[in-house]
Amino acid sequence: MSFTPGFRPHGGAAERRYIHVVGAKVFVAARNESAEGSTHFIGNLDGAELWCVDVPAGDDPSDGAAVDLYSYFGRASEAEWIAAGRAVQIAEWSRTHRFCGRCGTANEAQPHERAMRCPACGLLAYPRLAPAVITLVTRGDEALLAQGVQFRGPMYSCLAGFVEPGESLEDAVRREVAEEVGVIVGARSSTPTGSAAPRCPPCRRASPSPAS
Repeated sequence: MSFTPGFRPHGGAAERRYIHVVGAKVFVAARNESAEGSTHFIGNLDGAELWCVDVPAGDDPSDGAAVDLYSYFGRASEAEWIAAGRAVQIAEWSRTHRFCGRCGTANEAQPHERAMRCPACGLLAYPRLAPAVITLVTRGDEALLAQGVQFRGPMYSCLAGFVEPGESLEDAVRREVAEEVGVIVGARSSTPTGSAAPRCPPCRRASPSPAS
């Protein structure tokens, strides 16, 4: 099973699926269950068109069955989970960019790209991206894990955080590790291992500085 992101449907698909975004939760159905919700094409999943349905606040066509992305992970395939994450982000972008951030005029969706444009001043608003890093600090065969206050149970993870303006990914790794656990990572100790979409930010591997 594979997901191919897209902006506009090519037509001819024999099947459609609708990812209803209820707040930040998702509910998948074979038809649009929200008459008032705006729709956004997000791509194709094994030949089926996938549409995001931005369910209006206060409505819940799932009758409580919608789940957040954390809970949806493991219940769906990786491709379905990636598509659901895209749907949540597109819906949130649409909700928060209804009006121009410069002059307050109602924005208009652009037909040729994923963007909102102000008809008064021309300001363009694209879906927001928030670069982040996640790193595993190691020393020999040991790994440094931490427990976040937002975790749902007694679990530990490697360290992560958002990239600040003007930072490189390596700078962000060193700052986050120092802020979260007080360990100094050497300037040459951060080795990139891969990257991913914002649901799982760029992964990096780091080792503490010998001076720490």
